[in-house]
Amino acid sequence: MSADEHLAENSFLQIEVLVTAPCREALIEILWELETLGCEETGESTRVRLTAFFPVSEETGMLKQQILGRCKEQGWKPLQVSQKLIQFSPQEWLDRYSENFRAFAVGDSFFIYPSWGHPSPTHPVNILLDPGHAFGTGTHESTQLCLLALESSVSGVSTLLDVGTGSGILTIAAQKLNPMLSVFACDNDPLAVEAAHENFLRNQIPSLNLLVGEPATISSQFDLVVANLTAVIIQDLASEISRLARKYVIVAGFTSEQGPSVLESLKENFELLQTFSRNGWLCYKLKSWQES
Repeated sequence: MSADEHLAENSFLQIEVLVTAPCREALIEILWELETLGCEETGESTRVRLTAFFPVSEETGMLKQQILGRCKEQGWKPLQVSQKLIQFSPQEWLDRYSENFRAFAVGDSFFIYPSWGHPSPTHPVNILLDPGHAFGTGTHESTQLCLLALESSVSGVSTLLDVGTGSGILTIAAQKLNPMLSVFACDNDPLAVEAAHENFLRNQIPSLNLLVGEPATISSQFDLVVANLTAVIIQDLASEISRLARKYVIVAGFTSEQGPSVLESLKENFELLQTFSRNGWLCYKLKSWQES
């Protein structure tokens, strides 16, 4: 490998955005929609600084303007936005993140722990999960809300589809909650599917139907469809989600301000059963009108 190739491989765009605390959730949503590789958060009670990392590409130079434009669309302006090219190896990044990743519980059922930690003797569902390249280590509010929604949902269904499975955490959780459940998962990112497959093996989950692709490539219907994505993607996939879900839908990955638009996109086929919320993020459980 040449010096130039090594430089490109270990180069990332670092964007720092300083905002007032009330804008934090909306900014996180924007960064994930722009496909950040990860975020770090620092700040105080009134102001928050989010540092996001992106792969270097031809579109890299447009990211700062895209962030400013998306913030303007929502009627507010960041206090400060800066960007720079940095170098570090992905493994160093994971090692640094791993130092602060500790085991934690979600609800009464789930306990998520890294390989250097230990399972919980008091929680029925232990999930072994190390920080990785795929979204979904259980630390984000949307993932935790989905877990809480699953806690009371998987006992009454026989098939489940996890759309945009990421690390596979929701698929693993559902399978461990109900071992008789037939679980399917998909993601359009091959790296995410690879990470999910590794996590299934580490959690002694039997062979599952896991595929690289969009929901449009799936012809079967499922009792429950779970989609922990973003507001924009959920709205774009609303017709596919409606086609695939026979009974129930769990959707998350959006803020309280975006909740009404998400409901609007699904209201033709589903009614709202339950709302889960945490720190400005929402998760909806909906029921098909055909099941009413």
